[in-house]
Amino acid sequence: MSTIALALAAAIALGLCGAVLWTSRKTPTAAPPDSLGAPPPDAAPAGNPTEWIAEGLALADRLVEDFAHRAEALDLAARFHQRFGDSARAASLWRQCLDRDPRCAHAAFCLGSAAWEQGDFEQAVAYLRRALAIDPRLANAPVILGESLMQLGRPEEAIGVLEKAEAATPQSMRWFLLGQAYLQRAQYEKARRAFESAIALDPGYTKAYYGLVAAWSRLGDTKKAEEYQAVFVRLNAQENAEAAKERDARRDPGADEIRRAAARFAFDAARLYAARGDREEAGRLLARAAGLDPAEPGYRQALDTLSSSAVPTETSSP
Repeated sequence: MSTIALALAAAIALGLCGAVLWTSRKTPTAAPPDSLGAPPPDAAPAGNPTEWIAEGLALADRLVEDFAHRAEALDLAARFHQRFGDSARAASLWRQCLDRDPRCAHAAFCLGSAAWEQGDFEQAVAYLRRALAIDPRLANAPVILGESLMQLGRPEEAIGVLEKAEAATPQSMRWFLLGQAYLQRAQYEKARRAFESAIALDPGYTKAYYGLVAAWSRLGDTKKAEEYQAVFVRLNAQENAEAAKERDARRDPGADEIRRAAARFAFDAARLYAARGDREEAGRLLARAAGLDPAEPGYRQALDTLSSSAVPTETSSP
């Protein structure tokens, strides 16, 4: 690792993550050659969401070109494409990532999640099992795996996955899926307890109330089933009304969210360039991150750390 990357270590330890944005490699003419300054903290970020996304996608492609053999770079580019660009391109990059690093649990998880979203549950199961074999701590993977197995009509396997997933998130959905699986296996008392656990964690979990209707009906308690049926009907009506209001409101797609995601992307890209000794590009990316998200002090701290560090005497290749 280069001297620059070591100098950035303290700032990177802040735990910031994301990907890239700054396409020009030219040295700024308005500043001395050794200056890597960012806009003042109170400066308004330049551009708009459409421009930030386009800039990020262009830099994502440049990351793939500059770090073709680095699984981490491919993963970062894939994340940005998945969120703001082309999901097919993201999947292709995650497959390349697994080719470079077969132990990349995140890439396997993302491919499994993408397959689940597309309704390819067999492929989802294969990738998610692979992800969990690499990293059993992946909190979301057991829930998506369990749901995929349920879609395939394999409740017994889903139960095996979900019962052991005590660290899974969201826990309310884990219990709901367990309830569904228990119902299919005619384990009605277990189903009742599972649905009640889901509601204890999320009192507004509408589908879990419907699950309780089914469980109590199978247990022969029609009064309890009717009580939960009434709750389900009320909550379902509220959900439908809220969904209609959200559609009518046509809310802004979230300019601030896009801007902050672009800034995090730039920060992580700077780390990659710093690791291979490209001080100039790392500095511009950090300046861009600080300019896009002036409220995040970590970006400017990382830029100051880089600006004050010694010029490296050795570099590492991507």
